[in-house]
Amino acid sequence: MKYICYILSTFFCVPFANGGSIKDSPIFSINHECLRKNGKTPILKIVLEGKVNQVKWKATNICEKDIPYFQKHFNNTEIMKGFASGQSRSPESIKERILNSWISRFENLQPHGGLTIWNITESKKPLRIGHFVAGGGEEKGVSEIAYSLEKEYWGKGICTCIVAKILELWVPEVQRIAHIPDNELNNTFRCFDGQALRRLDATASPINISSWKILEKNNFHSAFSKTSKAPASLQKLINSFIKVKGKILTERMEDFEKSISHLIKKGDMKVDTRYEVTDLFGEKKTLSFSKRFARLKYHYEYDAIENLS
Repeated sequence: MKYICYILSTFFCVPFANGGSIKDSPIFSINHECLRKNGKTPILKIVLEGKVNQVKWKATNICEKDIPYFQKHFNNTEIMKGFASGQSRSPESIKERILNSWISRFENLQPHGGLTIWNITESKKPLRIGHFVAGGGEEKGVSEIAYSLEKEYWGKGICTCIVAKILELWVPEVQRIAHIPDNELNNTFRCFDGQALRRLDATASPINISSWKILEKNNFHSAFSKTSKAPASLQKLINSFIKVKGKILTERMEDFEKSISHLIKKGDMKVDTRYEVTDLFGEKKTLSFSKRFARLKYHYEYDAIENLS
């Protein structure tokens, strides 16, 4: 009987050296499924699932076998238009990011990295349809999230549902495991610059309206900390675009992003400085011009208050 129990526990929850396990976690486990070809170290596995608007989805660790898909995904100009710098990425840079950042974190038993999003609606082979990542943050205890989908899945509520699952399951589990006494994973789950998770950050291009609406639907709010008073010329520029007629909103936002460069050249607006503004919808936002991405960004945050009960 002891032998049978040992086999079952090894198969389902993979115990750690100190006798602890994460068998109670609804999303985390440890196995050897996504290891590199010659690797022998266990890898932390994450599985999230949901259903929205008749689409069943699953999010799992990005693995080496996913690289060809993401080399095409992040080279798609339509997908990348509203993501990060707005520019497509080279196959070499994508491979390097996946192998040496996203996968390596899981190999170090850290809970944050890149996830592959799958459409599992059909009984046939699941389809890769996008990605989600919880990366490093600008401060201790902070993780910055990002996501993207194939165009045919836009507007179906999938990313809204995925972010909701991250807040419902991933955030509290990352906090819980980081605080389990005498647990081997204490340090690996305190991987946010040496601290346990306390906040999620996110940025979105003003032109990518659906992206920041996803954040707002999930109770992210504009990051008003560390903001500077917006120069009058910036708010005046925003107000002028509110009054523009005869253009769809995305076109107005594209023109707005281009106009910001003139304020930077004049010295009215500094790069990588957060300003509190009233946006084209009449709502308060935190806006900056990112030097790294060479474009405007809205800043959002979610206070992941530790609740270990």
